Amino acid sequence: MKKQNLIATFILLLLFQSCQVMRESTNHDKSVGSQGSDILFNVKPNVLSLVDSIKRIHYRITNNSEKEIHCGLDFWVERFEDESWREFSFKEELVIPSVLRIVPISQSFEDSIVISTLYHQTDIQRGKYRLCKEVWSENERDKKVILTAEFKIE
Repeated sequence: MKKQNLIATFILLLLFQSCQVMRESTNHDKSVGSQGSDILFNVKPNVLSLVDSIKRIHYRITNNSEKEIHCGLDFWVERFEDESWREFSFKEELVIPSVLRIVPISQSFEDSIVISTLYHQTDIQRGKYRLCKEVWSENERDKKVILTAEFKIE
């Protein structure tokens, strides 16, 4: 019986270790725009309607560099308020699996995010927002770059 409890505890620890909790309200000093570099980051559509019940944005990371680009599934959204970017808090604690995505040289990675399920509808207002993701080159995880792609809610 003790052996089964030990195995179950070990499995739970592995599961917890493989997930990461998203940040809720950290200010990020290091922001890199999505254009004019070897890594392109954009969202579509770049204008969402406030009245739509489902607000989904698709994003694409295109690797035009000379190295593989790595990223996780994690992201955060910032809203432009009072002349600065502020992290937009999720409606509840969000756990995203730790999955490594590799974007090979001259290729792209695409995914989508449903904004309307992650945030309280009453918090979603008209304004300027940006999706933020951290990426890094192969074997250089300590040199992360923050990619940003702006969109509006009208």
